[in-house]
Amino acid sequence: MGGGLAALGRAAANQLESLVMHGVGIDVRDLRALVHAPSAGHLRALDPGLAFKRRHDVTAVLLESSHLGALEELHLQGLSLSAALLLAGSTALPALRSLYVEVIEVDPDGALQFPYAPQVAHLAKLRLDAAGNTGALEQVITSDGMARTRHLELRGEAVTDDLVEKLARNPAVSNLRTLRLCEPGLGDRVH
Repeated sequence: MGGGLAALGRAAANQLESLVMHGVGIDVRDLRALVHAPSAGHLRALDPGLAFKRRHDVTAVLLESSHLGALEELHLQGLSLSAALLLAGSTALPALRSLYVEVIEVDPDGALQFPYAPQVAHLAKLRLDAAGNTGALEQVITSDGMARTRHLELRGEAVTDDLVEKLARNPAVSNLRTLRLCEPGLGDRVH
């Protein structure tokens, strides 16, 4: 998208409070141009729409911006759990109340931090795409940190019947408002 997004940001973002971009070819440079423009100070909600190949760059771009102080709602795809926790607890995003994040990597560091991270309360919707990392995913869903999670979506090959049974045994699951289980093999066990 190149300079077009930056130009749009300068032209429209002076009063723009919500920006959702689905199916738009945005890269990290475009995102940087947008969120580092002074006009980004009016944004209350941001959804760049696509997963970025270089996840750590996206996190850094958002944390480096001094213009996102009013941002209340952020939607991101393709982060690690530790990156999501970093964003949710950042002083660079003081107004952030809702972080809708699709976590594609339930990393061991994130799994260790999750039960103790006060910023988990800001994870309005937590989508965990856990491909193969059953141990870290189990650590998250059986932890006390689940008590602050309201919307949970689990997908990926690591989501098994045994994992769902462990989630069900966690007393904190009673605090969930929404639970989505997206794995075609669930419940296919032959008894």
